[in-house]
Amino acid sequence: MKICENSKCTACGACRDACPKGCISFVKNEYGAETVVIDEKLCINCGRCSHVCQVVNPVEKKEPIISYAVCLKDLKKRNASASGGAAYALYSKIIEEGGVAYGATYSDKNVITFKKTDNIEDIAKFQGSKYTYSDMVGTYKEIIEDLRQGRTVIFIGTSCQCAGIKKFVPEVMQKNLYLTDIICHGMPPAAYYSEYIEELDTKYGHIDEISFRDNNKFRFKAVSNGNTVVEDKAIDNLFMSNYTRKVFYRDNCYSCDYACAERISDITIGDYWGKDRFEPTDKGMSVVICNTEKGVLLFEKCKNDLFFTLKKYIDIVKTNEQLRGPSEKPYYRDIFLNEYKKNGFMYASSMTRNKITDDLKKSRHPFQKIKRKIKHLFIG
Repeated sequence: MKICENSKCTACGACRDACPKGCISFVKNEYGAETVVIDEKLCINCGRCSHVCQVVNPVEKKEPIISYAVCLKDLKKRNASASGGAAYALYSKIIEEGGVAYGATYSDKNVITFKKTDNIEDIAKFQGSKYTYSDMVGTYKEIIEDLRQGRTVIFIGTSCQCAGIKKFVPEVMQKNLYLTDIICHGMPPAAYYSEYIEELDTKYGHIDEISFRDNNKFRFKAVSNGNTVVEDKAIDNLFMSNYTRKVFYRDNCYSCDYACAERISDITIGDYWGKDRFEPTDKGMSVVICNTEKGVLLFEKCKNDLFFTLKKYIDIVKTNEQLRGPSEKPYYRDIFLNEYKKNGFMYASSMTRNKITDDLKKSRHPFQKIKRKIKHLFIG
């Protein structure tokens, strides 16, 4: 039995939480990607898994209403954020009003999972980009229970995760549910991140802290026992060089239905890449795209905590390629998958990282020649 095509499955996990018999699980396929498996001996053919599947029953998309470039007024919290701190402002407002917030955080087992909190101090655990698969197991059921108890809920995650929640939560219960999706390039399977961190654990001792970027600067940093043991520019790091070159996302990411101008959430957030920036100008800024009236009202409540300026949505689309279409598969991908199947993450990522580096050197080479010729002409 198959719910949807594996190449289209987002691994959102809505089917797993919806199953009344617990007969749905995820297993790694030969390429390390999360794949749905159904125990047909336990299955009662109730159809709940298909009902909540966003591939089988697509979520309606809408044109955004209004969009902004923003950043937190609190510089310390802005610095701790991946870009301008829009997520922090949204989370804190819901919690201040007695609600509960759901976000992705690091677990002790080299995986990213979703946790909930009603404590503003805990928002720090949700801050910062996490460029790997985040497991939603149990999250759908928890959100339903919070809504049944009359609590306001905010969830911030990828578009496919938000779509999973929209399919899982009955529409009549969504009045107090605020869904915020992040402009996403793609999500690597959890196995790649896990294998990489295990290698660092072996080499340096237990890794206590990971970060994928320093505000708006892409780099990989690992800390063990209070000491920084790895701090690489993105292009020099095995994981980040492949991630930023779109080498090892899940299959569905390369045909993502949500990589478009129309949106499925109440609010969409992401990096703002425009040249007009709030001081200090070297720090990150966020785009906030309000897609529903509910989203507009929530952002209005956050304005006191933010510097913000109104932006034309067409200009935001121009500077965020994932609002124009999904990531394209690079030729490195086939190399990576073939090597991963035989030799695992470290070998496969090394192979493709080296090819990426070589290609960058080749692409720069003609310009270096031109520069030398110009210098020769003027200096003699």
